[in-house]
Amino acid sequence: MLTNLTGASKYSYQDTTPLARLITDYGAFVVSKNSKYTSINEIMEALKKDPKSVKIGGTSSAGSMDHIQFLIIAQAAGVPNLRQIDYISFQDGGAVAQVLGGHVDLISTGLGDVSSLVKSGDLRALAHTADKRVGEGLVAEIPTVKEQGIDATFENWRGLFGPKDMPDYAVTFWNKTLKEMVATPEWAEARKRNGWDDAYQNGEDFTKFLSKTNDQYKAILAEIFAK
Repeated sequence: MLTNLTGASKYSYQDTTPLARLITDYGAFVVSKNSKYTSINEIMEALKKDPKSVKIGGTSSAGSMDHIQFLIIAQAAGVPNLRQIDYISFQDGGAVAQVLGGHVDLISTGLGDVSSLVKSGDLRALAHTADKRVGEGLVAEIPTVKEQGIDATFENWRGLFGPKDMPDYAVTFWNKTLKEMVATPEWAEARKRNGWDDAYQNGEDFTKFLSKTNDQYKAILAEIFAK
C-alpha cells in the first residue's frame, strides 16, 4: 500500500486477491546491546537537535512500513524536519547486521521480527508501538512509546494474498483453510510467543479493511510530508 501511495511501485493491494488478515504486529525500535541510547526519548531529543544525528535502518523501502511507523512516532514526539531524517533500507535482510556493526543507530521494524534477538540479548528494544504491553518474558518488558510520553500508536497488520486472477476454487480453499488454522492451539501459541494480537478477517472483510486502511495511509503520508 505505502509503496504504491508514494509512487515507488505501480502495484497496489488491488492487484492481488486478499485471502485473510491474520494478526496485528507492532512496530519496534531496537538498538545494539552496546548502544549509547537507552530510551526512545533519547533518540527523539537527538533528532530534534540534529535530524542527521541518528541513522535509522529498516527492512522495507523508503516510504514503506518501517520508515513510516518511525516518522509517525517522531512526529508525535515533536521532531521537526521529518524529511531530513536519514532512513536506510536494507531489503536484503541485513538490517540486524548493520545495527550490530554500528553502521546504523536504530532499526525500525516489526516486533515479531526481532523478538528472538531481544530475548537473546543481542538487541535492546527501546519501545514498541502498541497501546499496551504485549508478548511474554523479555518482550513483555519492552515499554510502549505511550508509556514514555509520546502519544501515538501504530499497528503493523499482517495478512495473506494471492494473485489478482486467483481462481474461485483456490480462494474458497484458502478462506476455509485459514479460518480453521486461526482456531488451532498451535496458532494461539505462535501469537503468544511473538506478541501478535489476533486480527483475523476473512477475504471479504479483509478487502473492506484494505480499502479503508489505504485511505488512512494516504492521509498519514499527506500529513507527514506536508511540511
